[in-house]
Amino acid sequence: MKKGFTLLELMAVIIVLAIIFSITTPIVLDLIDSSRSSLKEEQIAAIEKAARLWGIRNLSVNGDTIVYDGSEINFVSISTLQDSGDLDDKDLNGFDIDSSSGVCIEYNAYQFIYHFASSSDDC
Repeated sequence: MKKGFTLLELMAVIIVLAIIFSITTPIVLDLIDSSRSSLKEEQIAAIEKAARLWGIRNLSVNGDTIVYDGSEINFVSISTLQDSGDLDDKDLNGFDIDSSSGVCIEYNAYQFIYHFASSSDDC
């Protein structure tokens, strides 16, 4: 008797593996996309938190105007947050940073409101 697999058995195994692969591939790809989306949301939250910390130390209000170093301000860049030490590079690991990205700052009802923006033009 010869030991080994017949061509039919090998083809059956290949077909079963192909079916398993075709079922699992979309599931795995969706999981990867979901993870990337969650990571980006967490990174944006970290950037906004860093802006809040920076704002506590550096911002003041004159009427309805937000003031930093004697000048009106409504946007703080990511590089400013990094330079001040409020935002670590590890918080941005894998984040596609545009040099014009940052956080818009608004003052409403006696409180500062911070939200991520891809540029100061979005404020």
